[in-house]
Amino acid sequence: MKFSFEFFLDGFLTLLGGYILLASIRIGFGSLKEPEAGFFPFIAGSIILITSVIGLLPRSRAGEAPPLFQSRRELMTFLSVVLLSVLWIIAMPFLGYAVMTFVVAFLYSKTMGLEGWWRPLLLSLGIGLFIYALFDLWLYIDLPRGILD
Repeated sequence: MKFSFEFFLDGFLTLLGGYILLASIRIGFGSLKEPEAGFFPFIAGSIILITSVIGLLPRSRAGEAPPLFQSRRELMTFLSVVLLSVLWIIAMPFLGYAVMTFVVAFLYSKTMGLEGWWRPLLLSLGIGLFIYALFDLWLYIDLPRGILD
């Protein structure tokens, strides 16, 4: 059996999902009626564990699995999305969630190949305004406002 990057990634995710699952059980997850602090991590850990085990099965049985990324462009697109997500999280306290959502949605749309400048701009403006209206005006959730303060 040939060990590939995907095999090690699925193995790591299996261990991570198992750890999250055990930690959430230790915290206590309550019930559906009265969820406690470990409820969401329990669901997330279960999903990570199940999907990573499913990812490991074909590699251990078939031996040679097709590569995760078919071309260098697919790999670069994936890495761009990961880096944009990290940028979003790091810059959100400084610029605010609505502004960063606008910027990152614009960069996502350009990364994914949306043509021109008007379409990505209108898409990201709509997403940014919707996110602002949803969390700030309708749900009254206090997220970082950044430069909008």
